[in-house]
Amino acid sequence: GHSQRGNNNAYCQDNDTTWLDWTQADHALLACVRRLLALRAALPALRQADWLRGPEHGGEPTVRWLRPDGGALDPAQWTDHGERALAILLCPPAADDARALLLVNPCADAVPFALPVGLWYPAFDSSQADGFPLDPSPLDAAGGSRRTAPALSVQLLLDRHLAGGLAGDPAFVVTDRSASRDTSVRIAASAALEPSSSKP
Repeated sequence: GHSQRGNNNAYCQDNDTTWLDWTQADHALLACVRRLLALRAALPALRQADWLRGPEHGGEPTVRWLRPDGGALDPAQWTDHGERALAILLCPPAADDARALLLVNPCADAVPFALPVGLWYPAFDSSQADGFPLDPSPLDAAGGSRRTAPALSVQLLLDRHLAGGLAGDPAFVVTDRSASRDTSVRIAASAALEPSSSKP
């Protein structure tokens, strides 16, 4: 990270208080942020313009709140401090766009999650410094597949394959992790966060 050494008026500091030394950048963190930006840009499920609607609101839901065993969270479970892990299924307005499944584990131990019906592709794992899942192999929920979320982590799975882009979008490309762990996602130049100098 970059410390401002306690200065809460750093906006007016044209010196090393606010300059970023890109030669010392955390490349894994940069790759992680790039990956999150690319996923949000590519997936309508992650940037919906309207309030999320659950099954209780009528019509086609855009969100479902699930327990790790795959069942729907009921009102009493929302206040159960002993069961803190949950899954969030986000459904985009357009049926031909990818659904997104967030596995949220704030617990000190790993938690296994039963997955909704579908073929799920891991797309993000906060337990990895660069956000790239250790095992991006798809999981078939129909075959009883489960996904274990490590302690204190968030994972994102998608029901569409992203290799080569999503719906032909050239701005989102997942590259081979073996080629470069630090650069697991390439996004459009307009959002690439590439520094032009050491100063902002």
